Amino acid sequence: MGISAIKFLLVDFQFMELKKANSFWRISLSLVLGIIVLTVVMLYYSFFYQNMTFVIIMDN
Repeated sequence: MGISAIKFLLVDFQFMELKKANSFWRISLSLVLGIIVLTVVMLYYSFFYQNMTFVIIMDN
């Protein structure tokens, strides 16, 4: 997930010409992408750990 986010930012800065854009757009795009990545990672780990807890309880 992190590699795809980095690739997305590199492509954006190169082809969407964000290097020349207002700093508001650069910061807002980075923040939105960060929020999306953080949400996906948190959902993944919460699902993974919730299932692990269930397996540990069932083993006892």
